[in-house]
Amino acid sequence: MSLADTFMISGGDHAPGGTVLMAASAVAAMALVVWGVAHATSARATASPSPA
Repeated sequence: MSLADTFMISGGDHAPGGTVLMAASAVAAMALVVWGVAHATSARATASPSPA
């Protein structure tokens, strides 16, 4: 931000690829959540019951 303060600019991302990277990050985050839930659910479903 020191460059933004020095040259009185906003410092925001104006590259067209920024939107693509943000979308890819959002898709990856959602995929990670779905994978985590699916992995936790399948691990619980395939676990053998403990002896009583």
